[in-house]
Order: sequence, then C-alpha cells, then structure tokens
Amino acid sequence: MKFEDIQSQWQENQAPDEISTELNHESIMSQIIRLQRKTIFAGLAVSVSFAIVFVAIGLLWQKTAPHTWFFQAGMIMIYLDMILALVFIWSLVISWRNHSLNLNSAQFISQTIKKLKRRRFVNRTVIPIYLLILVLGINLVYLESLQEMEEFERLLTHLLVSVCTFGGGMIGVVFGRKRDARIVSPLLAELEEVRAGLGPEGMTTEV
Repeated sequence: MKFEDIQSQWQENQAPDEISTELNHESIMSQIIRLQRKTIFAGLAVSVSFAIVFVAIGLLWQKTAPHTWFFQAGMIMIYLDMILALVFIWSLVISWRNHSLNLNSAQFISQTIKKLKRRRFVNRTVIPIYLLILVLGINLVYLESLQEMEEFERLLTHLLVSVCTFGGGMIGVVFGRKRDARIVSPLLAELEEVRAGLGPEGMTTEV
C-alpha cells in the first residue's frame, strides 16, 4: 500500500471523530453561553428589585423612627443579607476578559468549572442560610410592630411569615437543584472530560 493511500485512509478514519468533537464543543459552549445569559438576566432583575427594596425600607425606617434595638438589628440583618445575596449572584458570572472563549483554553475551562461548582454550592448551601437569616431579620422587625397584638396572634403571625418566607424560598431551591441535576451536573462532567484531554499547554491532545 502506498503512503498516499495510508494517509488518505487515516484522514477518513479521523474526520468523523474530529467533526464529532467540534460539534460537541459547540454544544457545550452554547450551553455555557445560555446559562450565563440567564445568570446575568437574573442578576440584573434581582439588583433592580433589591435597589427598590433598599430605598423603600430606608424610607420606612426613617419615617417611623425611633425604633427598638431589635427592629434596628432586624433591618441591618435584612440589608446585609440582601447585599450578600447580590455578591453571590454576580460571583456566578464567568469573566471572559483576557480569556480565550473556546474549550482549548485550560484557563477558561477551569474558571467555568469553578463557577458551575459555586452555582451548586450557592443553591444547596448559601440560599437556605440566606433564607434563615432573612426570616430571623423579618421576625425581629415584626416584634416591634406586633407588640400591641395578643400573644397568640403574634405567634401565629410570626409562624405564618416564617413558613411563607422560608417555605417559598425552599421551593425555589428544590427547583434549582433539579435544574442543576438536569443541566449543570452533565455540563460539569463534559467540561471535566474536556479538561482531562488538554495537554500541558492548554491545547487538545492529539490521539
């Protein structure tokens, strides 16, 4: 067999794999971009809504002063909780500055994997803690405004507020975990596989 025939046969055998790999990379990148768009949109929406809440709470705090120490403590907890929530949300956005936007960049893949793992951590751990702090802050604020009510009515109000706030938030957490299992976990597995195939200089290893 001539060398040209061997080369031609090798190219024919390699072409489908290369096309398959390229298509797989395009699919992964489209998933990453789609996920980033949703994250940025969510970050903008939460930022605007939190800004409105900050102003509304600030005005309420000022116009209804003076307040008890537990009211002020509750308001501070709510403010700090919302600020930390914004920090965590925006920390999930992948910074594409000075990064090659392709899966041949080990730096880009490592950063993306880090952000996706942080996304799972935020949904599984940070959000439940955020909800608990929010519930505590709201109840401290309500202690002042509910002082004139009967004890049973106060307890019932605190219970309803706590259940609605924490329960509603946990429903979102459950849906988020299902979304992670459906989207984020498979994407992480694919990225780990791609990273494993990268050479020491960040280029795909040839077989």
